[in-house]
Amino acid sequence: MELWDAYGKDFRKIPGITLVRGEPVPDGTYRPVSDVTVRRAGRLKR
Repeated sequence: MELWDAYGKDFRKIPGITLVRGEPVPDGTYRPVSDVTVRRAGRLKR
């Protein structure tokens, strides 16, 4: 089971609320998400 901290629209953690992956997120409640893309500038020399 994956648990997430809940945040309000002001980016502050909401104490006492834990979100569970796969369950609906209540209105006015958010969770931080990060997306990372890694690119390399050139070919690797061997």
